[in-house]
Amino acid sequence: MERKICLLILITFLSLLTQAQTTNKQKIYNAYLKGDMVSWKNTVDTMLKVKVQSDDYKFELLNYLYGYIGWCLGNEKKPEARTYLDKAELIIKDLEKRKINLSMVNAYQSAFNGYNIALDLYKMIFFGKRSIQHAETALKLNANNYFAHLQVGNIDFYKPATFGGDKYKAINNYGKAQKLIENQYFKTKDDWNYLNILVSIARAYTELGKYQEAKKYYESILKIEPNFDWVKNKLLPELNKKIKNGK
Repeated sequence: MERKICLLILITFLSLLTQAQTTNKQKIYNAYLKGDMVSWKNTVDTMLKVKVQSDDYKFELLNYLYGYIGWCLGNEKKPEARTYLDKAELIIKDLEKRKINLSMVNAYQSAFNGYNIALDLYKMIFFGKRSIQHAETALKLNANNYFAHLQVGNIDFYKPATFGGDKYKAINNYGKAQKLIENQYFKTKDDWNYLNILVSIARAYTELGKYQEAKKYYESILKIEPNFDWVKNKLLPELNKKIKNGK
């Protein structure tokens, strides 16, 4: 009888945990579509307060921290980016110490070292080297890690050309990430990471002056999510203006 009660409690706990993760995923996705970073931050803060966290929960939280820190860095909020990066790195250290999904751990370490470059440009060589090493390790451990391919693409995109940066290579790696995540349908459904990859490809094409290719990606994104504000109201109109002006 006691065994049945314990099993019921465990099943109930796992069910509630799954529901919470689904709810958080949907909140983040909706926030991404609307550019509502207040809601994004609130979701992250609420998740950080949970005392008992499974490893899956920690990876989910890391992903949302990754997105929020990137937004902070792109919007001149470096002190806030540093605060949340410190929290993310504590989670990474715990997962690394216990050797949990080391491919994904290294992929996040690659991303976070890239963020450290944005915070401390004078340490570019140090953090840049570490970012590349972690990305390479992530792919050695799992060649099908879409998030690792995304980080390699980001390295190629943001690295200055004089240091080997190459936006064509970035598109190639973003494309690998796209195919891998599309092969796992549940990861494209209401997943901000999927839209982010598509946007990254479109922006890389734009940087190369290949506006029609970029436009095709933006239009395909809007077929998936017609009300994706960033693409609908900013990125695509800006691209159309470039096409019209021939710039």
